[in-house]
Amino acid sequence: MVTTDRPEQTDGPGELGALFDDLEQQWLGLDLEERSAAAAELGVATYADVTVSGRVHASIGRTLSVTCLGGHRVVGALQRAGADFVVVGGWVVATAAI
Repeated sequence: MVTTDRPEQTDGPGELGALFDDLEQQWLGLDLEERSAAAAELGVATYADVTVSGRVHASIGRTLSVTCLGGHRVVGALQRAGADFVVVGGWVVATAAI
């Protein structure tokens, strides 16, 4: 028979349960991070599908500053938003030029 000075180490049910609880919490945390990243990517992709006129349509009546491709800037109240144009401060601006 061999004896040692150290006490015998046993994993009680509580210690093993705590280990599994910790592993489960780590797994849930990783799962949450993955879902958050996927939701952020989906939000960006969804926003990219919205047209310029669709974005500004909710702003009718508000003051906007629109910079056109040539550098001309139009500032004024958004009066109307069509499929391919907006009317800002009395100016008709093609959305392709924004």
